[in-house]
Amino acid sequence: MYPRQSIKIALSFLRHPVYTAHALTNQGNTDDTRDLESCIRRGANWLLRAQAMALDGEGYSRRYSLIRGWDRSYVETTGYIVPTLLDVSRVLGEDRYRESAFRAAEWLLTVQTAEGAFTDIDNYRPQVFDTGQVLLGLNRMFRETGDERYLVSLKKASRWLVDTQEPDGSWVRFAYNDRPHSYYSRVAAALIEAGQLSGVEEFISSGIRNLEWVAGQRQRNGYFRHSEFKAGEDAFLHTIAYIFEGFSMAFKSTGEKRWADFLIDGAEALAGLSNQDGLLYSQYDREWRTRNVEYCTTGLAQYAGICFDVADILGEKAFRDRGVRVVRQLIRWQQSGGPDIDGAIQSSVPLWGRYGGMAFYNWNVKFLIEGALKGASS
Repeated sequence: MYPRQSIKIALSFLRHPVYTAHALTNQGNTDDTRDLESCIRRGANWLLRAQAMALDGEGYSRRYSLIRGWDRSYVETTGYIVPTLLDVSRVLGEDRYRESAFRAAEWLLTVQTAEGAFTDIDNYRPQVFDTGQVLLGLNRMFRETGDERYLVSLKKASRWLVDTQEPDGSWVRFAYNDRPHSYYSRVAAALIEAGQLSGVEEFISSGIRNLEWVAGQRQRNGYFRHSEFKAGEDAFLHTIAYIFEGFSMAFKSTGEKRWADFLIDGAEALAGLSNQDGLLYSQYDREWRTRNVEYCTTGLAQYAGICFDVADILGEKAFRDRGVRVVRQLIRWQQSGGPDIDGAIQSSVPLWGRYGGMAFYNWNVKFLIEGALKGASS
């Protein structure tokens, strides 16, 4: 444990002693009666809590921190939580999740810039990735409702993304840390879907151009350059998985086999890295060497979802079993206790880990729910 991590633990005990003690002593749920539906319901209820406790607006609070408490509404992840809660509402047959998603989507319409972008919530700077993730929510809302306001909004967002794209298909201007990222494949997939919904071919070609740039970053060992948040940092499983999610979504939208091939190759590469528990570690370098033996729960949940996607494509039970195994472990780490953490999942295991230490991010829960939904339906 690093000195900074010790300080975080001490501050957490000082500010939220009960929750901190509970989270640190949580040994995980080992009751097999806690099935996938229970995991989905408890996670979705926590997201509703995150919306109610957000310090502004009708989005979902970025996190519950054991140091700082609840945070502001996070534009980026609110965008991609909307489709997840719509799916939860359909599966569980409860309107409250749908109503929450609709309120969040209405709020997103109010925070779009005049140019069509969506911003981060720290510096209010237009961001390509944030815009792309909100676009996923706008696309789904237009599919769900046929409301022209969402079509207008998704077209504005897509136009801004096209206009800020580099000639080679990457994004640098308005990209995180002002550098290209392979995990912007999720932005590309959102653009392709937006183009299909709006009938604007340029949006589709822009998304394909980015996916082709991402494909060009693949090394012979299957690792993608520019997987990390910033130069000199080893990539977290979270952003590595984002890359393959982008290919998966593009395949679902287009049916193009080349995107499925990148997804399958990526899933096989990741499966080869799993430890004896079937899990992947938090960070890897360009040679797939483990650089951090903690667990990034978001990345694990995404990996489970990828396994289910590949199982659907190939019909291979082995990939489904991998996904189920990972989701079962994540359910064991899902918190129970007071309302601010019940149903949430810590960002790192151990709790004080490098990725989101001492905090419960809303996207941890989103991807856990998504993995559980896929596991329940496969």
